[in-house]
Amino acid sequence: METEDAVLSWNHVPILLNYKYDMSTLIDDLVPLLKSLLSADEGHTLVKWGSDTFLAHWDVRWSKGVVSIDARWSEVSGGYKELLNERGKVELPLASFVAEWRGVLAVIADAIERSGVELDDDSTLRDLRSVVAASGQRGRLYA
Repeated sequence: METEDAVLSWNHVPILLNYKYDMSTLIDDLVPLLKSLLSADEGHTLVKWGSDTFLAHWDVRWSKGVVSIDARWSEVSGGYKELLNERGKVELPLASFVAEWRGVLAVIADAIERSGVELDDDSTLRDLRSVVAASGQRGRLYA
């Protein structure tokens, strides 16, 4: 089935994230991660991404407006696992990291609203919207 993908660029390695299959799995960990980044000046968390085609462990640290991620990739679409593990460390401005995800989250929120679906628990959607609203900066890939 053809569905739309978002593209995550990790040290110049493209990773396709399918909105229907990957993002629906990742969203429950992504939104709390971004909320933590936006609410604390510094911190540390471990994230285990559990999608079949985006299976990774991220050791995330942030301080002084910079986010550092040390990733271990177990499975990823495109067959780039070894290359991604060679380039496992990423460091970038926190505002840029959040801004890129903001665009992806906005697409998801809009799709849910347009679908008319009623969620039993809409807390993740509320949190998702708050992250979109809190990130004043727009991303370069996903404005």
